[in-house]
Amino acid sequence: MIKVIAYSLTLALVIPAVFALVIFAGRGKLGKASGILASISLLFSAFLILSNYFEIASAGVVQESYVWSDYLGLTMGLLLDSLSFPLTSMIAILGLVVSIYSVEYMKDDSKKESFFGHFLFFYIGMLGVTLATNLFEFYFFWELMLIPSYFLITIWGTPERARKIGVKYFLFTHVGALAMLIGIAFTYAHAGTFDIAAIPAALAGLDVSITLPIFVLFVIGFAVKMAIFPFHTWLPDAHGEAPTPISVLLSGVMIETAGYALLRIAAAFYPNAYQLSSFWLMTFSVITMIYGGMMALVQTDIKRLLAYSSVSQMGYVMFGLSSATLLGVIGGMFHIVVHALGKGILFMTAGVVMHQAHHLRDLTKMGGLGRKMPKTAVIAFIAALSLAGTPPLGGFVSEFFIFSGGLTSVIAYGTTLAYVIGAFALLSSILSAAYMLRLLWKVFLGPTPEHLNDVKDPSILMWGSMAVLAILTVGFGLFPGLMVDIISHSAHALLNIP
Repeated sequence: MIKVIAYSLTLALVIPAVFALVIFAGRGKLGKASGILASISLLFSAFLILSNYFEIASAGVVQESYVWSDYLGLTMGLLLDSLSFPLTSMIAILGLVVSIYSVEYMKDDSKKESFFGHFLFFYIGMLGVTLATNLFEFYFFWELMLIPSYFLITIWGTPERARKIGVKYFLFTHVGALAMLIGIAFTYAHAGTFDIAAIPAALAGLDVSITLPIFVLFVIGFAVKMAIFPFHTWLPDAHGEAPTPISVLLSGVMIETAGYALLRIAAAFYPNAYQLSSFWLMTFSVITMIYGGMMALVQTDIKRLLAYSSVSQMGYVMFGLSSATLLGVIGGMFHIVVHALGKGILFMTAGVVMHQAHHLRDLTKMGGLGRKMPKTAVIAFIAALSLAGTPPLGGFVSEFFIFSGGLTSVIAYGTTLAYVIGAFALLSSILSAAYMLRLLWKVFLGPTPEHLNDVKDPSILMWGSMAVLAILTVGFGLFPGLMVDIISHSAHALLNIP
């Protein structure tokens, strides 16, 4: 077994933070070197996170703690276990490949140092959310995600819309965070501690009439971040108009931190309320799946299509996680991994097309690019087919688990409404295949318009970054046990299954 590096989790956060400060200090001087420095820091961070794989795979945990305040009883803790590792590893991997991709993508931008500085703090916020061991710390990192991502959208988004969309993004996510903060306050009032590990036992005796309203507050906060219907309206604007590298992180991993938090906090703290709310959460999940899929199917803007696809895919994740079944929870967590890889590739593909075709985003003016950029086309096909649930790719495995667990839960209710919900859940998979195939056809197949005759594959920095994610997508489809076995440890514990 590989020995875990001492203080690996702390260093995974500190190194990017130090490099971010250096990059901010060097504004106007570093130029392209700022992207290289950011990539180096994220290479170290990703290595430090992934070096713990064998420890986590053997059902171990990696934990570090530092006393913040003896008076308040606050300890800063960092924990990597079988529940946090899937998403944490995706944040680390996507952060690294997107930073490398961005070196080429942002090469002509005059404010690239500020971009990479904000990029690193955005990364630190996401990573901190998955590693936090107390609610105070969790909320700090949750809000830290918001601040740099707001500036990344407003400064580097579409000029005519960026500020308005940035404000909408800020308000929606902040209102969700406020609901969560109220839930944290009530949780502390009943538990007497912020320690995430100690809270479930402290709340074990509470009646569901007390726990259900607090559970709902957390669910609202997480549902806003996941863009679950009807809290979804900010996502197509923010993800569609953000600079492409940030769209990758927003859609690929940021919204998925809420899926992780639903299990780590809401379901673990209030298991009775979680079980009681299962059917209604599944209902809103299916509405989200169908609505997002139908909206994606009619979009002509490539990035808005992918943004609505993310709405639909988060419905899949929530459907699995809220089923309160072993297979459903495993499938939901595994789909977080699969979606991070697939949606990361597809947003990067959109960025490649825009980069090579003079910012073209209109699907009706594309076509035949498979002949012009074959490397990009092959990688995009792998990602799209995975998210459409095509075997033997990762998306097929995650959707099989999600529907197996979700439909088992639906059948157990035995009502007509439950059967209708199950039927619409299955229908959503047809929608997913339809909008993904439409995307591939519009971009890569058919005749090539004359204005795209000079388009070609991008540099290896861009298509090579995408290829790494494509290899992982195929790998997790062929060998899902590499991640599913890890997820199963936490799923058994969460649902109290031996």
